[in-house]
Amino acid sequence: MTEIITFIIGAVIGLVGGVLPTILSNRREEKCLKREKLEELYKAVTNWYNNANSMFIFLMPVFENRYDWNAYYDQFTSNMGNKGEHIRSEIIISLYFPSMQEPYDVLKKSVQDLNSFIERDIKCEYMLSHDITQYREPCTKKFNTCNNNYDKLTSLLKNEASKLR
Repeated sequence: MTEIITFIIGAVIGLVGGVLPTILSNRREEKCLKREKLEELYKAVTNWYNNANSMFIFLMPVFENRYDWNAYYDQFTSNMGNKGEHIRSEIIISLYFPSMQEPYDVLKKSVQDLNSFIERDIKCEYMLSHDITQYREPCTKKFNTCNNNYDKLTSLLKNEASKLR
């Protein structure tokens, strides 16, 4: 009888001794992977957003008549880098952080609204040789909305990172 109890105790200790470290190791690896993907996501979102908001920043001299639309477009397109960062962001979000999908979509929509406003409304007026200074304030408001949405998303990403420490 004591042999059976000893065997059971030994089996339980062996099982716990073998399984518990594996479970803890797997959790640690999962946490490291999530942290790595979160850092990659933060970098991808930041690179994409910096490129997207440069469209607005490079537009300011056009409002001030310091250069024309063609110079703006040349400056803007020559400074566009990190193409595909938004796709990388979307992939990482869908695979690892689905809770970030809605704030990311809100940011993406606000950036698309700003870009559409610049390309559709402002460019059209500029090409018709109309004064575009009236568009500066609405454009700035749209830009500020983008910045607020970016700040909300990065704040959520930082909160997620703090959970992984």
